[in-house]
Amino acid sequence: MTCNSNEIKISENCAENSRESMEISNEINLKYPTVQINGCRQFGPPQNFSGPPPAKESELFICRIPKGYTEIDLLPILERFGTVHQFRLMMDYNNQNRGYGYVLYQTPDQATRALELIPHFITHSGAVLDAKRSYDKCRLFVGNLPKEMDCEAIKSTLKMIYPEMCNFIIHTRPNEEYKNRGFAFIDFPNHQAALRSKKKHGSGSLKLWDRLIKVVWAKEERIVDPDVMTSVRTLFIRNIDLSAKPREFEFFMKNIISKEDIVKVHQVRDFAFVEFTTRQTAVYAHNVLSQKKFSRTQP
Repeated sequence: MTCNSNEIKISENCAENSRESMEISNEINLKYPTVQINGCRQFGPPQNFSGPPPAKESELFICRIPKGYTEIDLLPILERFGTVHQFRLMMDYNNQNRGYGYVLYQTPDQATRALELIPHFITHSGAVLDAKRSYDKCRLFVGNLPKEMDCEAIKSTLKMIYPEMCNFIIHTRPNEEYKNRGFAFIDFPNHQAALRSKKKHGSGSLKLWDRLIKVVWAKEERIVDPDVMTSVRTLFIRNIDLSAKPREFEFFMKNIISKEDIVKVHQVRDFAFVEFTTRQTAVYAHNVLSQKKFSRTQP
């Protein structure tokens, strides 16, 4: 009986990969205590760790993880960019990853470095992971609200349903202050409180006011680098009178801020972008215009 040389090589490679995986697994088990809790496989903090945990700014959200990947594939990659304090891999009922997880580095600088480099790293299978800043979800989006209902009535009703609610945000329509825009945001003091409230409606909807009210996580707010903000010279202005013409709004702006300090005014329906010559002028205009009522004056 003869043996195919290709079959022998494949068998040797499989055995070598198996040994390598076993070594990595043993190393991970020695370095990080492992806990399985509520659909999450948690690794770390490291053995014999003492002291306060790293700041929230040190945590990243890792996504686009291939289905077959485990900690054996992921931790060696994450450790390339910094010292991993803790890694949480989200798992489904079949004990496969859900395609995302959270890594907590020892310092914010390490997390920033990983944020920049992980999207450019190609894994052994040719996949590319993605990394984003992690944040605690403390806000819910509530949609399909009755637009004619009084905002205070909506707030008081939601407060009875969600007693842990600490803030309520709803916007009215321009020139129709008695009508809302059909959606609102409700804030909670922490992620746990928000999660408890969201879990009251497993389907993501609430039967209220003879309609299905949508209750889901609010989209992540974009985190802007403070260094970038120091150079921003453009303001976004909303709730402009829908009947106002661009020339009227521009004249309104130039009555408040000197026209020499305004580079460009671009109005789109009930909102506009106004660019100023300097950051200082933009800040001054923001302070002056906040909560100011638009008055139509003929140029």
